[in-house]
Amino acid sequence: MATTTPAPPAPPGAKPFVDWPRVSSLVVGQAAVQAGSFALLIAMSWTAVQLGGRGAVTAVTLAATLPRALLLLFGGALTDALGPRAVLLRATSVRVAVLAAGAVVTVTTESLWPLIALALVDGALLGLTGPASGVLLPRLASQEQLGRANSLFSMVLRLAPIAGSPLGAWLVVAGGLPGAVAAAAIGCAVWLGCAAHVTHGMTRPARTPQGPSLLARSGDGFRLLAAHPRLRWMFVACFCMDLAFLWPAEVALPLRAADRGWGIGAVALVLAAFSAGALASAALG
Repeated sequence: MATTTPAPPAPPGAKPFVDWPRVSSLVVGQAAVQAGSFALLIAMSWTAVQLGGRGAVTAVTLAATLPRALLLLFGGALTDALGPRAVLLRATSVRVAVLAAGAVVTVTTESLWPLIALALVDGALLGLTGPASGVLLPRLASQEQLGRANSLFSMVLRLAPIAGSPLGAWLVVAGGLPGAVAAAAIGCAVWLGCAAHVTHGMTRPARTPQGPSLLARSGDGFRLLAAHPRLRWMFVACFCMDLAFLWPAEVALPLRAADRGWGIGAVALVLAAFSAGALASAALG
């Protein structure tokens, strides 16, 4: 489980700080990688429907989500051990290479197995980097200014699907799946450069020779949930919300659009509408 080291409160008389150059790099990098990821998501779902229908899109979705969920736990422990810089730069570099190779492979073949393999590896890498990305913002702003910085960051996360979904649909129409995979690789490369700037100077935590193993530390999250009932119920609620949205959006929606002859543009429009609604509710709240 990754732990954050938030910036301390500003001393009396001192002005609370926000490292805006690094926050801007974080926002730009996340905008690029999230938009590319959503473009890849919609392209892979639609391509799977065309290749094998319900079974194919289900297999691709499971290949992407299960490794990501499982490795989130290990990614948190790895971030605690190595620090966010090492985890982000190494895993993101591998992801750029995997996506670039995937773009080449999908040009040469039109079968389901490259989709499943790409979803499996990409999901695992996203799981490893998720906790490392999550601990960055509290290190870039004092506690008094963290809300402002987080508002900007959250807005970008809401806007990414609005931009990424139509982009993925257009890329599938214009160049097929390889174009969407290449776009995701470019977005990931932009994030790699931004992550190098954001994490510059973030050193590796000191080693503890007698400390618990990575495997043991991976279970810290479950122990924390067991010890705090409110946190446990919040986890259950978030899990149910994700489950209620994931399957209809990533499996049922492409199948429905294909059956009715609506085309991939309808899938992109619905996903963008969900994100626009979330953005509007966040703004009103």
